[in-house]
Amino acid sequence: MPNKIIATGITPDPFSLLARGYTETYSFGIPAQIDLVFNCVPGAPYDILVLDDTVLGRLDSDTTTLHDATITATQTSFQVDIGDGTLWTTTAGDWPVLVKMSGEEMSVGAISGTSSPQTFSSITRSVNGVVKGHSTGEQIHVAQPVYLGLGRN
Repeated sequence: MPNKIIATGITPDPFSLLARGYTETYSFGIPAQIDLVFNCVPGAPYDILVLDDTVLGRLDSDTTTLHDATITATQTSFQVDIGDGTLWTTTAGDWPVLVKMSGEEMSVGAISGTSSPQTFSSITRSVNGVVKGHSTGEQIHVAQPVYLGLGRN
């Protein structure tokens, strides 16, 4: 069974890998040394939906884009266009939602609007240390997308 490896300390975001195997090399000099080389595949495709989980319980949107002309690196509210009509949750208990836009991760504290465009507000910017402004049309995704797992019969 593969083991999950999380690579941290990498700018701007950590990432996961699945180790499918490894090779050990022993060196008996002074000092003795053991080298491990892991055979890995990307781990993100194996992050499956977990119901009622605040991180792994959010499906991604392929059609959400920034509506506003531009936003500064410190702006804490902006509007988003929803291309397919599937709106973001406006239920207070579902917030905050971690989103990512062009590498910057943000924590959205409130979402309002019953049609497109919706308003994202009470936003904490640069959660992952990336500080930048954004322009109209940039795509917005959940920060950690998940996939639907298929069960076995």
